[in-house]
Amino acid sequence: VRVIQKKTWDNEKRCSSKCNFLGSANWGDLSSKKRSAACALGYSKCSWEHPPFNNPIELTSWNYLSNQQRKYATILKCNEANWNKNVNHYFDYSWEELLLYDIGCWCDLGYSKLSWEGEIHPPGSEHKYFSELSSKELKGAKCAGYSAKTWDNDFVCIKETIPSPSSQPTTQPSTSEPTLTQNTGTPTFVITFNRDE
Repeated sequence: VRVIQKKTWDNEKRCSSKCNFLGSANWGDLSSKKRSAACALGYSKCSWEHPPFNNPIELTSWNYLSNQQRKYATILKCNEANWNKNVNHYFDYSWEELLLYDIGCWCDLGYSKLSWEGEIHPPGSEHKYFSELSSKELKGAKCAGYSAKTWDNDFVCIKETIPSPSSQPTTQPSTSEPTLTQNTGTPTFVITFNRDE
């Protein structure tokens, strides 16, 4: 079992420069094939240029992507290891899976089983900018596929929709928790982070 884990980590290190596409290329600079693949995965210009988590697919690990979604992700030079690290940041993993696969990123960032599962408040690293992270926290952030741009991004892409006459307007509560709204039959996830709490 340990040999398999080591092989996985070596593969991840070898491939980590690929699939680190978010925020690194302007939407207009993508080839038509890559832009089509990105659109098929739910990306827009805004969510592409302002990662992470302005596209709900980023909350899904590779194993839970459909075969078609994996095909599109492969066009963007992604594979299981670098998708889970650079796009999902291991958010779709349970605490037990993080321990099983020896992924210590979130431990370095101060998480425990209880904070990972939302039973207690997240650690102080959640309220810091990239430049404020300790050396251990910085190691954890990089291990989880973050750069200064993706760690510090507080930008939220708002999907503008024109409600149909039959739909009723909804209001979103003012909260720092993820919310799901339904205006036109299409779920829109709005995730905000407040580092000043």
